[in-house]
Amino acid sequence: MDTYQVIADNLERPVPNPAQADLKGQLTAARARLTKLMAANSVVGLEPEERKWVEAELRQAREEVSALEAQLEATPTKVRLRELEPEARQLAPEQRLLAHAIRLSVFNAESALAWLLAPSYRRAQDEARSVLREAFKVSGDLRVLDGYLEVRFNPLSAPRRTAALAGSSRC
Repeated sequence: MDTYQVIADNLERPVPNPAQADLKGQLTAARARLTKLMAANSVVGLEPEERKWVEAELRQAREEVSALEAQLEATPTKVRLRELEPEARQLAPEQRLLAHAIRLSVFNAESALAWLLAPSYRRAQDEARSVLREAFKVSGDLRVLDGYLEVRFNPLSAPRRTAALAGSSRC
């Protein structure tokens, strides 16, 4: 980008509430602790004193899970952006649209190249993009030959990948 022009964001738009995510993490941990305690309580050979301790812990864990579930239900899933970032800014629409157009064009070009690998690479459906990523990083030579641009790559990590780029049907 040749510019970092920003505009004020819409502070009234709803965004995901980060407090919900924190509560969900706490609830998951509390449920895991409860499950572990329930498993410990089901052990047959526990002494009466140990069983009382485990049952007290189990009761406390159930209360904690219930409290967290209630707190999670009372917490809104979305909040206004103003509550999280009162100074929120975003890229100007022109730059954002240009960046999206470039990303889409690159993705489409990569998809077309991956499609071209399919006849010469058996695992193209699973690995074509990783082969292309490796090809884009490997060094090589460029030269103009009879009005065409010739691209020569140094060998890739596996001979079958190198052969696939060369268009060989031996892979």
